[in-house]
Amino acid sequence: MRNRGFSVVELVVVALVFAILLGISVRFLSTSFKRSTHSDESVQCITEAAQLFTIFREDLEACFSRDIGSPTRVVESTIQATGNSVSFQTLNEDNLTQVVYRLENRSIIREKGGGKTYHCRNLVSSFTVTCQSLWLQTGGSPLILKHNGATPTSTTTGNQFVRTWINIDLSLKTDKLTGGKTSLHKEYQANFFPVRLNRLLHSHWYRTSSTP
Repeated sequence: MRNRGFSVVELVVVALVFAILLGISVRFLSTSFKRSTHSDESVQCITEAAQLFTIFREDLEACFSRDIGSPTRVVESTIQATGNSVSFQTLNEDNLTQVVYRLENRSIIREKGGGKTYHCRNLVSSFTVTCQSLWLQTGGSPLILKHNGATPTSTTTGNQFVRTWINIDLSLKTDKLTGGKTSLHKEYQANFFPVRLNRLLHSHWYRTSSTP
């Protein structure tokens, strides 16, 4: 038999099939890469948020006050939560140390004892902190007060203090991927309780007064 060469039409068909297969492969690899990138960034956000919350919880559990007065006064003088920053006193080996967490340049800065550390570096799009306390009104219905640096005047007279806590709303956003698409945006919310301070406010020194 005589060997027959490839015709132009056959070559064109083969080239088209190869181009289609190549396009599908490239698209598959691109999609897999983006999914892998999203997965890595998701793990990064979760890890950074978990580390920040763990350190914050440990600091807040050591929150303490030597002030004498009603629970409201003590909370207001010990914890200052104003928007995107919060500061409070911690007791370590009989020494009171001021701890500050604040948002600066898309990072959370922690200041304690003259030292400074950065958390969630270049990831933070918002960081909101509020301090609240729960009271029981006469009759047993709950009353929640927000502390914003000024002692609430509405109301704790005749009510029973239960506990105080800090709420954090944290939003993390990674850099943009090729093509201008936002890679990832995650939001986290958590409540943290100053265990030592709440225990102190239930001690006999503070039971006699609940007025502001």
